[in-house]
Amino acid sequence: MKASSLLLLIFCASQSLARLEFDSVANKVKLYGPYIKYNTLKEPFSIGQFQVELMDIRLEMNEENKLNAIWPRFLLSYGSLKILNKNGRVLLTEVFTEEELGGDDKYFRYILKDQGSSLQEILANDFQVCVEQIFNQAQVRACSNYLKLVGGASQSTHTGKNASAVTINKKKSPKNAQVSLADQQKRVSFELKFKSGFSISISDDIRHLKLENLVIDPSEKRIGIMDGTGTIRPTQVTLKDRLFSFIKEKNDFKNQYESTKMWPQDLEDAEMEFAPYQLGASLQLFGLIMPQVPPPFEFKLDDGMPIATYKKEVELKGTKSENEVLAAKNQNELFIHKNQKEFLWKYPALKKGEVNQNYLSLQHKNKDFFFSQRIFRAHQTAFAGSIGLSTSTTLDIVPGYNFSAEHWFEEIWNKSKYSFQRWGLAFNYYETMQGFRPKKDFPEKISINPIHMDLLYRLNQGVRPVQSSFGLGLRYQNFTLFRSVSNDIKTQLLGVGAFWHTAPQKIVDDIFNIIPLFRYPKWMEVSFFYYPLTFSDVQLGLSFSWQLKGKMFFSKSWYLEAAFNVNSVSFKQETTIGTTDQFGIATAHGTIGLGYLF
Repeated sequence: MKASSLLLLIFCASQSLARLEFDSVANKVKLYGPYIKYNTLKEPFSIGQFQVELMDIRLEMNEENKLNAIWPRFLLSYGSLKILNKNGRVLLTEVFTEEELGGDDKYFRYILKDQGSSLQEILANDFQVCVEQIFNQAQVRACSNYLKLVGGASQSTHTGKNASAVTINKKKSPKNAQVSLADQQKRVSFELKFKSGFSISISDDIRHLKLENLVIDPSEKRIGIMDGTGTIRPTQVTLKDRLFSFIKEKNDFKNQYESTKMWPQDLEDAEMEFAPYQLGASLQLFGLIMPQVPPPFEFKLDDGMPIATYKKEVELKGTKSENEVLAAKNQNELFIHKNQKEFLWKYPALKKGEVNQNYLSLQHKNKDFFFSQRIFRAHQTAFAGSIGLSTSTTLDIVPGYNFSAEHWFEEIWNKSKYSFQRWGLAFNYYETMQGFRPKKDFPEKISINPIHMDLLYRLNQGVRPVQSSFGLGLRYQNFTLFRSVSNDIKTQLLGVGAFWHTAPQKIVDDIFNIIPLFRYPKWMEVSFFYYPLTFSDVQLGLSFSWQLKGKMFFSKSWYLEAAFNVNSVSFKQETTIGTTDQFGIATAHGTIGLGYLF
């Protein structure tokens, strides 16, 4: 399994989480594709799932004497428009959004922003109008035949001598065909030219679906894709959207959870073609055959069920009708209440660090129909060892080492909202390996050994490292100051603080992903603690610590960990000879090491 799929969790639609999916594998659904299909022999022309009687791009004046560009609605709903002369020089470029478009059921209309007096003069000579859209890997471009602007409307100057033609990956192809996209191919380019001179070119990465990632909701007649590459209806992309996409959390779990809230496709029949990717930007079709269509059913899981867990077994409650007969894969997993309307499913989640999928079967007329649920099982405990470098205000740099551990509880006393998937424990041990001077005028060298234990509480339920959270913490810190001449100082501090655990923002993740070595799921933890109380015979001054930690998961159990820490402790202590030791020790240290999840 690839590391990028380790945090893949669950496909979730806008419907309730309690809705089970019709299990594609267990019900022996057949999936074919990808392939592209088209027919350009006669009208209505078909391209993928589209049928079009007339295709053209043109310019004309509207009632307000404004110049309009008009193109078929199915092509694209946002992007850029270009006007080129016969030599290919760009005369005008404008970017538009869906909100700027008008039109009817067949055509979009766009009013050009640049209405300069010289524009119509330029368009009196041969020109070509092209519209283009880039969506992730896909690119759509459509161009008109050569035109002239005459009397406020564009007229074709095309001679009509050219024959229509289809090329796929730059190879001439039949005008009516269904072409399978081979597994070894990575990208497909499709170009279609009509006798009129109108042309469409589409380029896209070839995306091969896996049957186990196909999600079917037979009650709502919907199809979805679990791996996050599906849906995605054409949408307007504004400057605000682009900016927000950079600062939005990029979470391998959350991306799957959010990007598939809309189901990509309606389920029309038990045997059908469907296009899960952006309509217009991709021609890739898939075939679906369901050997058996489930009967109407009422059983469902209760709302509020977890989408992730730390445990190897999750108790899921549900309801059904009295006449429905349910069975689990193993007999001891499903318990039916004596009223025949409620049930308890002891869902097994045996695989750590990945999605677990299990099913219930509905028995109807001597047939079994399988319905499944997906739950991610996270590791409960982590341990990491790191090496580091410490410095102080003198900028002396000394080596150190660090050990850390954490453990998170599914629940502590019960499944109440204050207990379930909220509590965690953390431990950290750091020590410098040689002495350094904390200040330039300090008479001796010191080394430090802060050890702390934390009790952590998430403000919202969830499982790390897949669900982000703010939280509060209580810390006990044992701080030891080793001195080269004087007596060592030990003090115990009590701290209160807060933390933020999240996947990194997209702009941060994209920067790291420039280097192929870093293209793995990531997690980030930020914490701050203030120490108002000491258990030792010292007077405590302003003391605090904060930490920024990043984790990169390159397998189910192993991760790379890097952290930056600042620790400042200030205190006074009376000595046995009546003098006062007064210290303000501020250090910063960075660490890098390996962690293991279990």
